[in-house]
Amino acid sequence: MGVEYCFRKEDHTVIVMPYMEHQAIVDIIGSLSFEEVRLYIYHLLKALGHIHQFGIIHRDIKPNNFLYNRKARTFALVDFGLAQGTADTQIELLKVVRQNLPQPKAAGSKERREKAQPRPPSGNTASASLHPPPSTAHPPSSSPSSTSATRKALIKKSRSVTHTVGASTSHTKVSSLKRSQEQESFRVEGFFRKQQLAPRAGTPGFRAPEVLLKWPNQGTAIDVWSAGVILLSLLSGRFPFFKASDDLVALSQIMTIRGSRETTQAGKAIGKAVLCSRELPKLDLRVLCETLRGQRPREEVGKSPDNWHKKEAGETWGNDERGWDTVPEEAYDLLDRLLDLNPMTRLTAAEGLEHPLFAHF
Repeated sequence: MGVEYCFRKEDHTVIVMPYMEHQAIVDIIGSLSFEEVRLYIYHLLKALGHIHQFGIIHRDIKPNNFLYNRKARTFALVDFGLAQGTADTQIELLKVVRQNLPQPKAAGSKERREKAQPRPPSGNTASASLHPPPSTAHPPSSSPSSTSATRKALIKKSRSVTHTVGASTSHTKVSSLKRSQEQESFRVEGFFRKQQLAPRAGTPGFRAPEVLLKWPNQGTAIDVWSAGVILLSLLSGRFPFFKASDDLVALSQIMTIRGSRETTQAGKAIGKAVLCSRELPKLDLRVLCETLRGQRPREEVGKSPDNWHKKEAGETWGNDERGWDTVPEEAYDLLDRLLDLNPMTRLTAAEGLEHPLFAHF
C-alpha cells in the first residue's frame, strides 16, 4: 500500500497511507466478470508472494483487506495488524520462538486413546470429534495431583448448529450429491486431552484447517487457503461463503465441501485426529459453483458426470457478456489446489502465479 509519513500524537503512533478508492466485494460480486475474477486472484497471489518472500504471514486475508479499484483496475493489500513472521523470517520484529514439538507417531504404533460416549442420533445429524494426540514430553503420573490436573485439562464442548452452505448474498440453496443441503443440522463435539497453544488469529470463515485444528507450525500456507476461500466466493457468487459460530462448526462446513475422509487424512498429516460419525463426500467444485450461480439446474448436481456439461433445450447456463459460461477448467483446478486441506502440499503463492490460468498474464 505504501506509507506517506508517520507522526506521534501524544501516546499514539499515526501511519498515513495513500488514499485508494475501492469497491466492497459484497457490493459488486453479482456484476463481476470472470476476467475480473482472474485478474483479482492473480494480483492477490502476487501480493502474497511478495510478502511471503520476506517471511511475513498476513493472517487476515479477506476481500475487505485486499482493496480493488474497479475503474482503475488497481489493487492493494492492507491491514497488517495480525501479521507475524515465519520461523525463518529476517525481520527482527516478527521473529518468534519456534516450539519444540513431539513428532507425530508412526501409523500402527500403540497409543492410549480416550473414548467419548456418542449421543444418540437425532434426526438428520452428524457429529465430529477432534482428538489432538497426547504430548509425549511429560510421561503420565499416577499421583492424585497429576490425575486431578488431567481431569481439569479435559475440555468438552458440544453444541447444535444449523449449517447452510453459501447462504448469505442469496437465499438460494444447493442440493449436494445424494443428499439435500437445504438446512442440514450438525451436532459437533470436541474433546481435547490437553489444551494446545497455537495462533488462531484471523477472520472466521477464512481460517485454514490447520488453524482450526490448532496446529502450532502454521506458515504462509494459511494465507493461501484464505485466497482459495475468496476465489470460491467469487466463482460461486456467494459472499461470505463460510459463516460459523466457532472453530468446530467451521471445520464441519469445510468437510461438506472438501469431504470428511479428505479432512481426516489432512489432519493425520499434521498429527491431528479428526473423527466424523458420517462420511461426507467431496464435492465437484465446478458443479458446486455453477449451481450456486444458477448456471446449472439443481437436479444436475446428483447426476452422472457424463451429464454435467449437457444443456437441456431452452436453458441458459451463464452470461455471455461476463464470461461465466466459458470458465476454463484451469480456474477450478487452481481453486482445488488453493483449498488443499494439507498445508504441506498446498500450492504456494509463487507457484500459483505460474498456474496455467494465468498463462497470458
